[in-house]
Amino acid sequence: MPIDVTIAQVLTNTNELNVLLRFDYHLQNATKKHHIEEQLEKASASFEVINALDMLDDPVVIFDDKWRYQFINKAGWNVLDEDRAEVLGRNVWQLRPHLKDSEYKKAAYRAMKTQMTVEIEEFYPKTQFWYKTKFFPSSHSLVAQMKNITEYRNAQLMNTQLLGDLEQAMEAYWSEENRALREKKKKTST
Repeated sequence: MPIDVTIAQVLTNTNELNVLLRFDYHLQNATKKHHIEEQLEKASASFEVINALDMLDDPVVIFDDKWRYQFINKAGWNVLDEDRAEVLGRNVWQLRPHLKDSEYKKAAYRAMKTQMTVEIEEFYPKTQFWYKTKFFPSSHSLVAQMKNITEYRNAQLMNTQLLGDLEQAMEAYWSEENRALREKKKKTST
């Protein structure tokens, strides 16, 4: 089956290099031609999904059903700061033994077992960041989307501390106010 492939490189306005492929094939058999068109549409759709995931500000990781890294978007690579060849295709639990007893692992397994979205918040001592992770399961893969919520958690902690300080100040004020009233009452009764 003769196929002509045209390859074009396009530099986007954000200075990213995209490679575009165009396939022209010459088939007499309409069934084969339709099958190839379907395959090309699926490949094109996958390429568009990957591009969309790469545009997200939040790290996104896709694991297969053997817990191997299948995809990591650009934001994910920025967080991992590791060589792609050392990560892709490797089992997450072997590569990251420190996650052995983590909420991350428990939630990932729960999502795959129940086939329902699971969400957790967890602190990572290595980076000193809080992350909210959502796990989106399918029958053969798991998508994990992480969001750094450290600023939110720090603000929440500061609000809790301020509220505690305010409660202590109010208790001290009312205690002093009550003491002053008791003394005043004592003086007027004598």
